Amino acid sequence: MKHLLFTQNLLKYIPLMVIRQALAVGDRPRALPELQPLETVVMFSDISGFTSISEACAKLGPRGAEELVFCINRYMEGLIKCIAKYGGDIIKFVGDAMIVVWPRGEEESLPTTIRKAIQSALEIQAELNNKRIMQNVSKLSVKVGIGAGKCGLLHVGGVFKRAEFFVVGGALSQALECEHLSTHGGQVIVSGECWNLVKENFEATQIPDHNNYEIKELLGPGIRANADSMSMRNQLEYGFLL
Repeated sequence: MKHLLFTQNLLKYIPLMVIRQALAVGDRPRALPELQPLETVVMFSDISGFTSISEACAKLGPRGAEELVFCINRYMEGLIKCIAKYGGDIIKFVGDAMIVVWPRGEEESLPTTIRKAIQSALEIQAELNNKRIMQNVSKLSVKVGIGAGKCGLLHVGGVFKRAEFFVVGGALSQALECEHLSTHGGQVIVSGECWNLVKENFEATQIPDHNNYEIKELLGPGIRANADSMSMRNQLEYGFLL
């Protein structure tokens, strides 16, 4: 039971992919920096309206900070649920933004993983676009960019036996560029690399002068959301108990 509680608490702070890599390395010494290569999907999402809501909460005086934390936590909670539902692993929170990676199963194709990420993003927009968390406070929305292809988790550090991790590579660059091309919250923009692999599954419009596409809607049946991330977490917890 102690191992199970430890695992559950650890997963609140550390991405599943990082934990699995650490378990794979085991007790052998690690030579940092170390690159964990991947070919998968990266999402970068950024909340719109954060500045306005911060200014509104500042006018509330001492309780404004608490109200701000409440608002952001509630909104992030909705984001996290949609991401976890489709198997995404949140790698970093960057202020009011987040970087998400989709771990791919051994038999899962890249187009399938891309479809999961886009369906997650569309669900985020359907549930959270122009969402009012508190009365008399600006609505919040989110801009989403998605890239796919080669990337990796870079583990750096080693001083005092401490290490940090970052996402690097083309898939992240694509996601950042797509989010940057968003002109307002509520948009889901994907790279040309993504679009070429899933164009039969979604309706989209091309961003002028760019090889990027704004996803409008899902065409036909989508991929069933089977909470892959929860399944993977259960497997990991089971592994700790052995």
